[in-house]
Amino acid sequence: MTKAVKAVILARVSTKDQEEGYSIDAQTHRLQEYCKRKNLTILETFKIIESSTISNRKEFLEVIKYVKKQKEPIAIIADKVDRVQRSFQEYPLLNTMIQEGKIELHFNTEGYIIHKDSVSQERLMWNIGVVMAQSYVDSLRDNVNRSIAQKLRGGEWVSTARSAIFMSKKRAEAISLWIWSARLLCARFLNIMLAAITRWPSW
Repeated sequence: MTKAVKAVILARVSTKDQEEGYSIDAQTHRLQEYCKRKNLTILETFKIIESSTISNRKEFLEVIKYVKKQKEPIAIIADKVDRVQRSFQEYPLLNTMIQEGKIELHFNTEGYIIHKDSVSQERLMWNIGVVMAQSYVDSLRDNVNRSIAQKLRGGEWVSTARSAIFMSKKRAEAISLWIWSARLLCARFLNIMLAAITRWPSW
């Protein structure tokens, strides 16, 4: 049985570039409507631009810090499981707070709530949601690795240097030819100069 009557909204995107595509404002609006339907009083709205896969989630921990200061159970309202977590690294922290009755997790899109008295089936749904979110991240990583491998096979230079150079094989060959031509031209110029000097009359 849910007990929280107060809530915090957690709206998150991974990067600044994603803010437009998966708008934080759109998430916030949906979650505000959810709170109205559930008669939850919104204490605070957290708009986070932070990857959920990094080890030190500073902005996420600010949400947890705020919730811990409250003296009554707080419902953390998120649009989806993956807005809260994409791995099990946060699971021990969240599960402990749930078991202590300090928080409830409300997932708007999936349509379920995880609280102290949740049955095994509800917890299984949460776990599956985290597994699916983790699988998505793993799939993206695999695609990046395959793309890099293909670029290397095609003779492209994939670099993380400051200049961020991504050089095709043809371009690399063109530059090499230009350097070789420049060296040849310099050598010919020096030969001409040396020949001219040797013919210069001595005084």
